[in-house]
Amino acid sequence: MLKIYCGCLDSILQMTFSLAQPLNTQERLALQYFGIRTVSSNQAAIYVIQTPDVDSLHIRAAGLGDINTVQSNSESSGPVGQEFTFHAIVRDNGYPHQLSSRAKITVRVQDVNDMAPAIFVSFLNTAAADTVGTHRQDYSTGSLATERNRGLVLENVERAFIAFVNVQDFDSGPWGQVQCRTNNDAFLLVPVTEAGLDTKNSFPVDSFSQLHQSVTTASMNSGEVGFKLLAVKPFDREKTSEVSFHIICVDNPSSTATTYMNQFGAYSTQTASHNYNAGGLSGVPVQLTGTSAVRVIVTDENDNPPVFLRNQYMFILDEFDGSVVGSSFLTEFKKFIGQIAASDPDTTSKLTYHLDSNSGDTFSIDKETGKLYSKRPFDREQLVLLSHSTGQPTINGVQVMVEPDGSVYLVPVVTVTDGLHNVSTIVRVLIQDVNDNVPMFTKTNYEFTVPENEQPVQSSTVGLVEAQDADVGWNAQITYRLLDIHEQSTGRFKKDLFDHQRLSGRSCFTVSSKSGQLRLLRKLDREQQTHHIFYVLAIDNPKEEFSDMPWKFRDTAMTDSSRKVWVSHTATATVTIIVADVNDNAPKITYPPSHGVVNVESGTLAGHNLFTVVAEDPDAGENGTVRYTLTLATFERVRQSSTSGNNSSTDQPQAALLGANRDTQQRNLFSIDETTGMVFAVEKLVEQSATYLLVIGAHDLGKPEQRKITSTVTVRIQVGRIYHDICIL
Repeated sequence: MLKIYCGCLDSILQMTFSLAQPLNTQERLALQYFGIRTVSSNQAAIYVIQTPDVDSLHIRAAGLGDINTVQSNSESSGPVGQEFTFHAIVRDNGYPHQLSSRAKITVRVQDVNDMAPAIFVSFLNTAAADTVGTHRQDYSTGSLATERNRGLVLENVERAFIAFVNVQDFDSGPWGQVQCRTNNDAFLLVPVTEAGLDTKNSFPVDSFSQLHQSVTTASMNSGEVGFKLLAVKPFDREKTSEVSFHIICVDNPSSTATTYMNQFGAYSTQTASHNYNAGGLSGVPVQLTGTSAVRVIVTDENDNPPVFLRNQYMFILDEFDGSVVGSSFLTEFKKFIGQIAASDPDTTSKLTYHLDSNSGDTFSIDKETGKLYSKRPFDREQLVLLSHSTGQPTINGVQVMVEPDGSVYLVPVVTVTDGLHNVSTIVRVLIQDVNDNVPMFTKTNYEFTVPENEQPVQSSTVGLVEAQDADVGWNAQITYRLLDIHEQSTGRFKKDLFDHQRLSGRSCFTVSSKSGQLRLLRKLDREQQTHHIFYVLAIDNPKEEFSDMPWKFRDTAMTDSSRKVWVSHTATATVTIIVADVNDNAPKITYPPSHGVVNVESGTLAGHNLFTVVAEDPDAGENGTVRYTLTLATFERVRQSSTSGNNSSTDQPQAALLGANRDTQQRNLFSIDETTGMVFAVEKLVEQSATYLLVIGAHDLGKPEQRKITSTVTVRIQVGRIYHDICIL
């Protein structure tokens, strides 16, 4: 408070004080801050209505010519201030006239360091941002260039001008001096008043530290200083997409600014609070610090090639099974196979997909989504044939690969590009087999030979039936079954029928369901059945739980509980088993009967056919070919009981025939044709009455063992009589 004293020579001592009407802008401004009141008969006090802000008055003084500012001649001479001039009027209380007096009052407001540096960052405009390649809008607020709280820097650029930085501190003297830096060495503040700096050219390395600690004194006329914010190191957007740092400005840097700034660790986005004290008046150094958070977005350039999301793409496409027919099929066919996807760490790139130029007639791809389509159907079996016929098969320019396990792949080449980089990958499309081929037996008719009487436990494989299927996997798995001829018309496989009906083929033979090997179930007798004929059935894609269901001998489709179509095909072949003969039967003489009697007339001439031996052998070939032998066992002359020459019924050989005397000089009167069995007289039979006992033998020509049988026949000769009847003894 300022006191004013006033003296008066008159005896009237009561005086009144007031402020005069302002005559100019300065006085009007002064009356906003100061007032006057009478405190005694001759004293008045000047009081402060509101404390003047010297810093803000610097701004007004720049535009108002009648505001007086006071500044010391030297920056080191101390604080400066602002002068306010106005007039005070004092009046006495005299009568009849009041007398007054006017006095000029000047109040100087001393400046203190009460204003921290204020930092304002102005990033480059939209047009400047577009020139560095920012084209995408990643934020809902608009493009990055229009976001005033973020700057832009293009990746891979060593020097970049980011923003203008304006620092204001309207304190006077050294308190209006500021020292600014960044807390990230990738960014640099360059005073705009410094000559010879070109942000597009390289900077001397040894100047970086100096520029980081650049000090500029704010002019009292303006109270502000400007900087250029530069990025001095390149950034990789794929590693760092955004950088946050602070700009730090300290006033009164000539005192303890360096120590203070080095100890400054963390900064907020708000200006630090300040305590006002009397140090400014007493010359004690005071520093205030201002900080501003800066966010810089690293904008993208197309410096990375696209990358496929998978190392390898493999899709499955069913082969064409003939379910679609018609001439328009090939032109209208388009089947989705799968989607190929790639990514690009660059945000400005737009990926497009395309196929190798030779693949266009076989496949198509959506250039934006990467969805792959087939433009035609494929027959897996035809592709296999193509692979076998050529060394490096292709179909419409697409490579065909056949694996050892029968898997067939088509290998188109897909390329993705971002406009600058091209990356290709191989796609493997597996042509998945469907059961569209019928099994084929290697022969239509199989013929095997089995020796008769062979024991099943000792028997090796009778034979092998084999069917092949052009399909692969389960569709080519074949199960074999036997089927008797009469069963084909019924078309049913019933286990009870197989187990209980002993039919020709299935009762004697069995087949391995997996290998097709035929084996015996029982001994065979050729003499009962010379051969066996039956069918063998080949079934692909078998399903055992359906074995009791009716089978039609054509392409068959069944539907299980999951409504998936199960397709199975069948094929049949005829099997003939020939029973090979074994010499297991001896010849059997059917004529003459054993111990029969043949009467022959005396005087029969030589060569005359007496009788023919008949023998049977059910074996085949030489095993059933019979050869005959004949031997004379005994001979006896018989005395006639009547001289008339007539024989009576009692003229029979004596019963003790074997005990009779034998004529050791007898001649061989009889012989037999070993092939036909015809018995004839070798010489003329001259005996009047005699009895001959012939032993007839029959044997076959089988090897390695011959079978033999013998039979005895009695030949009786009577003179003048011929006995045609054969008597069985």
